Amino acid sequence: MVAMIDAFTAREQLDGYSCENCKGKFNVKIANSDCYKQVQFVRLPNILVVHLKRFEYDIEEKGVKIDNNVTVPQLLSMEKYLVRGVKEDGNYQLCGVVEHTGELDYGHYTATCRNPINGKWYGFNDSTVTENTSLFSGRAEFTS
Repeated sequence: MVAMIDAFTAREQLDGYSCENCKGKFNVKIANSDCYKQVQFVRLPNILVVHLKRFEYDIEEKGVKIDNNVTVPQLLSMEKYLVRGVKEDGNYQLCGVVEHTGELDYGHYTATCRNPINGKWYGFNDSTVTENTSLFSGRAEFTS
């Protein structure tokens, strides 16, 4: 998951960029003045929810499930994604994961959540709740 956040926030060069405000009047390429864009954060939320895109459409516009394994860290630091000079605690502790099994058109969702009082992990599957010794049953992998 960290590699995915790195890719999402990576600096990208904008080739052929023309400023909307100046209507291209000053669209002159000056040495060392290439345009770049990058996602950075000024503030971080108290609770961080990450939703991974798990479905895409192929060339025939058919839905396809992205079925890759994702490594989910127990502790995630978002500090390197903050705007320079911003001082914020960007550390998050994982408290739950929702997993989908099945295909694009059908499937089943389960959740694995950490109890904040006893620190144990529990699996939630419809009306069944079980204590988990292995954190994730599906395609997610857990790292400490």
